[in-house]
Amino acid sequence: MPTESLPDTTARGDFARELSEKGALWTASRGLSDRQRAVIVLHYSEDLTLPQCAAVLGCSLGTVKTQLGRALTRLRN
Repeated sequence: MPTESLPDTTARGDFARELSEKGALWTASRGLSDRQRAVIVLHYSEDLTLPQCAAVLGCSLGTVKTQLGRALTRLRN
C-alpha cells in the first residue's frame, strides 16, 4: 500500500561485517577436503538438501552426511 512519505534511510546490513565473515569462512574452508568443501557449498550456499547434494556429487546420502559432519567439526576447531 502506498504511503505519503518515504523513509529517510533504508535498512541495511553491516556490509563490512558480512564480507569479513564470508572471507573468514572461505579461508577456513581451505583446510577442508574437496568433497567436504563441495558439500558445504552445495548445502549452505546453494541451499540444496542433503539428498540433492548426494545426487550432484554422485555419492550416497550417508557419504554426504559423513563429509558434512567432518567439515563442520573441522570448521569449529
